[in-house]
Formats: sequence, structure tokens, C-alpha cells
Amino acid sequence: MGQQMHVRLAVSALMLALTGSAEASNKFSWGFIKIDESEVQLSYGLPESDIVPLAYICHTKKKRVEIVTSVLPAKRKKGQPLRTTFRNGAKTAVYDGKVGYSKASEEYHFEVATAADPKVVDILKSGVSLTISIPGYNERVPLKGVAKPLAQFEAACFRRSPRWRAKRAASAGTYVAAAPAPRVASRHSAARLTVEMPIRAALQRRR
Repeated sequence: MGQQMHVRLAVSALMLALTGSAEASNKFSWGFIKIDESEVQLSYGLPESDIVPLAYICHTKKKRVEIVTSVLPAKRKKGQPLRTTFRNGAKTAVYDGKVGYSKASEEYHFEVATAADPKVVDILKSGVSLTISIPGYNERVPLKGVAKPLAQFEAACFRRSPRWRAKRAASAGTYVAAAPAPRVASRHSAARLTVEMPIRAALQRRR
């Protein structure tokens, strides 16, 4: 028995926004959410909507980071294994996760859990965009505006200050994530949160 995370990801709208005009792409932005004392989120989404194409959710007490995206194959089913690759210049992060499904939003999403290691977000620290790839398909996420919410996320998740982050040099290389970590059951119900941007994300529903 494990924790099931529900993230409301409007995939069709995401495809239109990220592959459409520059004006549409510019409507998306990065934000940081402090959910409670043990959980924080860094996400890229559309203000005044529930569209969150990419999210990093840190469970500080469990020392675990969950990564969720809406980049999926055309044919998918709940529990389907999926390898997702993040690329930014010379940096590469490979995640072996699975396809999840939200009954609340009736949407599929990719999810993977890994250790709360600062290297997880190194790939967001330079360049102009992050490319999310699955077999046969690539999606680009702009990195404009990520610096401030990323610093907040690092400070909360890894207990590192923004000053530490500024001094830490991001090195080129490849980071390969482990397979999904075991999920822990929780009594929390589904929560809809509004960030200071604001981005409303129907984040998760646990059992």
C-alpha cells in the first residue's frame, strides 16, 4: 500500500502552450510553494490555472523528492514504466519512473521519487531551457524566472541558504536517478494550493 499523488496536468493545453507561439509560452512561469513544515514544491505552470507541467515536490522529513511531469506517450496506462530524460546543455538526468493517474482530474502524469540530493536540481541552474524527453518525443520548458523560486526550494528542501547556492558551482555531467522509492501512506486529502504568482495546482490526493 502506498501514497498516490494526484497532480492536475492539462496535457493538451500544455502541448498547445509550449509548442505554440512565444506569447503563449511566456504565460507560463516558475513558482515556489511551502505546503507545510515538511513539504515544499518548485513548479512551472500557468498562472490562474491548474496547469502544472513540471513539479519538484520535496518531503523534507522523509528526505525524498518527487518529480512530476505531463510529458507522456500517446498510449499510456496507470503504472506503466517510463524512462524520462531531462537535458540542459551538457547536463543530463535520467529518471526511471511510471505513469500515474489522477481520478480527481482524470489526467495521466509521469512520476518518480528519488533521494533529496541537491544534484537533482542542478540541471535547472543554467541555460535557457530544459528539454524533457521520452522515447519518440521531446518537450521544452523555459528556465526564465527559475532562479528565485529555485533558491527558495533549495533552502527549504536541502537546508541550504541562497548564499550557499550562489557559491556552489554546477558541474557538467550525468545524474541518473534511482527507481521510484516506496510510497508511504498518508491521511491527507486532496489539496488545491495557490502560489504567490499565483499558480493554482491541484497537487495531490493521498490515501
